[in-house]
Amino acid sequence: MTARPRASVEAWDSIRARTAAPYVAVEEFASDKTAKGLWPYVVISDLLQSGWDDALCGAVALNIAQPEVKPEHLLAAFLLLAGQWPAEPTTALNLLSLAHRIPYVDSPLGKFISRATVWCLRNGLTDSQPLVAEEAVNILGGLGAYHLSAVSSSDVAVLHGLAENALSKMDDADLADALRSRVEVVLDDAPEHGRIDENDARHLMATLEEMWPRLDRALGDDLLRELRTRVRALAWTTVTDRDVHVVHVEDARGQDDKSSSAWGIIEQWIAVLRSALGDECQFSFAPLDVASGSLIVTFRVDADDKVREAISTQLRDAKHGLLSSTAAESLAKSLQSRNLRIHVTHVEDDHAPTSIDVNPDKAAGPSAPASFGSLKLTTGQIPQANDWDKIFMAVDCVASNEAVTEESIGVSTRRQVQYYRAAARIAGLLTPTEELSRTGWLVHVAIGEERYRRACWAFEASECGQAWIEWSNGIRLSDVPPNSAAKFLADRSELTGDTIERRASTLNRWLETLRPYAV
Repeated sequence: MTARPRASVEAWDSIRARTAAPYVAVEEFASDKTAKGLWPYVVISDLLQSGWDDALCGAVALNIAQPEVKPEHLLAAFLLLAGQWPAEPTTALNLLSLAHRIPYVDSPLGKFISRATVWCLRNGLTDSQPLVAEEAVNILGGLGAYHLSAVSSSDVAVLHGLAENALSKMDDADLADALRSRVEVVLDDAPEHGRIDENDARHLMATLEEMWPRLDRALGDDLLRELRTRVRALAWTTVTDRDVHVVHVEDARGQDDKSSSAWGIIEQWIAVLRSALGDECQFSFAPLDVASGSLIVTFRVDADDKVREAISTQLRDAKHGLLSSTAAESLAKSLQSRNLRIHVTHVEDDHAPTSIDVNPDKAAGPSAPASFGSLKLTTGQIPQANDWDKIFMAVDCVASNEAVTEESIGVSTRRQVQYYRAAARIAGLLTPTEELSRTGWLVHVAIGEERYRRACWAFEASECGQAWIEWSNGIRLSDVPPNSAAKFLADRSELTGDTIERRASTLNRWLETLRPYAV
C-alpha cells in the first residue's frame, strides 16, 4: 500500500481533531490537496464506520454541489441522496440543493441518482419543517427530464400528490400557483417508461469496477470495503419496489445481540405474523441486507397490496394489545430464555413506517413448541461440497453473470459443480433460483478474511448452521464441538447409514474453516 491512502485519511483525521465545526472541517479538507478530488469518499467512509452525522453529511453535500457536481463526485452524491433523511433542516436543504445540481449523467449511475433524487424529494416534501417542504417543491419545479430518467408513472403520481399537499399549506397563494405550474410542467415531461431493475444494478456495479482502484489509493483497503459494501447495498435496495420489513434483535439491556441464535428469533417473529394474518394472506420475506456487528435484518416483502396493508394493520394493532397464539408463546419463551427483545419496523412502499417493540411480556403463556434445533434437517439442507474457496468462485461467477462450470471453479465433474451450487444455496448466498442473495453480494464484494467472516455469518444463519449451534447449546459456531457433525446429523437429520458419514465429513470441514471467524 502506498503512503497516499494513509496521507488522505490522516489529513482528514487531523482536521477533525482540531476543528469541531463540521462545515469548517469539510471546507478545509475539500481544499486540501492530499486527497485531491476524492475527498468526499474519505469523509463518507468515515461516516459509515463512525456513525452517520447529519451535519457532516450536510457539509459534504454543500461542498460537492458548488457550482455543479463534478463527475468524480457523482457516486458520492448517490450515497448522500440515497441515505437516511436528516432531522436537521440545514442538512435537508443542502441535500435538496445537491439533487438539483446533478448534471446529466450518461451512465448506469444516472438511473440510480434519479431514484435517489425521488427519495430525497419525497422526504423533503413531507418534512415537518415548512421551509424544507417549500424548498422541495421549488427544487422539483426546477428539475430537468434527465433528473427523472428512472421515475415510474406511480412515482410521478406520488410526487404530484405530495407537492400539492405542500403547496396547499403555503401562505402565499400567488407563489403557490407559480410553483404548481412549474411542477406540473416537470412531471408532465417525465419519461413515460422510466424504470430500474436488477440488470441495472448489475450494470452499475460492473461499471464502477474501474473506479475502485482510484478510491483504493485514497482510502485504503478497510475504508474501501466499507464504501463498496454500502454502494452495493444501496443499489440493490434502490431496485426493490416493495415494502421493507426490518427486524433488530437486541438484549433486554438495549445492546445489540450479535449471536447467531438471534436468527431463530427472527424466524419465530415471521411465524407470529403468519399466524396472526391467517392462511389466506400469502407473503414471503426475501433478505435484502444484514448489518454487520449486530443483527439488523432488512427484508423485502413480496405480497399483493391487500396483504401488505394487512401486515401494516397487524403491526399497528399489536401496539395496543397482546400477541396471542402458539407462535407468539414460542417467541415469548425464546425471548425470555435468551434475555432478548426485538424492535420491528415496517416501511410501506410510500415510505410510511410502523414500529413496535416486542418484549417477552407482549405474548401470553409459558408453553412453547420445540425450538429450531430439534427439527429434522432434510438432505437438501445439508452441504456436500468441502472447499469454501470454490464456493466463493461459484458466487463470483453468478455475480459476474457467468456460468458456473467445471473450469470456472476448478472441479472435474458436473456433479461437483451441482454440489457447490447447492452449497452456496444452503449457506444463503444464492436464492432458490440461483441468483445472488443480498448476503451473497456482501460476500462477493468482501476481500480476504472478511469473505470468510461473512461466510461464517451466513452459515450460522442457515437452517443447518442454526440447528447445529442449538444442538450444541451454543450461540455461535465457535460453540460447536469439533468433529461433532456425525452425532449431530444422527440426532437432527433424516440422513441414515453411510450418508451421515459423508455429509459429516463436509460439515466438519466447514466448521474447521469457518469457526475461527465466529467472533
